[in-house]
Amino acid sequence: MSTGAAISCASIIVCVDQVPGGSRLRFYPRRGPGGRPHDQDRLLHVVRIAADSTDGMEVVRAGALPGFPHGAVIAMNSSGKNFHVYRWEDVRPASPQVGTDGRLVR
Repeated sequence: MSTGAAISCASIIVCVDQVPGGSRLRFYPRRGPGGRPHDQDRLLHVVRIAADSTDGMEVVRAGALPGFPHGAVIAMNSSGKNFHVYRWEDVRPASPQVGTDGRLVR
């Protein structure tokens, strides 16, 4: 995995695979289970995005951008030399373990 960025959002770490033709966002828990707080090996979710060979990404908190009440992921698109903006609720892990605010539900 070529990780261009790793952004922590509440209880989730978001990484991006720089893949030509469409990058992939990977979501991991910020804290490991039990007595292993630094063990973030458990992959929660992978989602393909249209941004090409992304080497820049930002996760924006809820309420920071008008029209994005739950937050956003902004990814640099190499081929178009522009940015793609994704609603958090469209890319976040669709798991009962993860709320719309990005926090892990225990």
